[in-house]
Amino acid sequence: MTDEKLKAAQDLKRTIAALDNELEKFGNPRPVQGINVFLPNCGNLIEDVRKVFIEYKEEFNEIFEKL
Repeated sequence: MTDEKLKAAQDLKRTIAALDNELEKFGNPRPVQGINVFLPNCGNLIEDVRKVFIEYKEEFNEIFEKL
């Protein structure tokens, strides 16, 4: 294995470990106020989460307007 491949493999292993650590938080009972999760900058993860947050925000705004 070349040095470049070794470094890439080590970086991937660290990213996988970071994702595993954060996923563990979802398995525990969630507190009323929510959880804090670190989003590693890998792939489209941050952008995907941002889009989901926007969808929820829009949904709550619609509910609020109906009240």
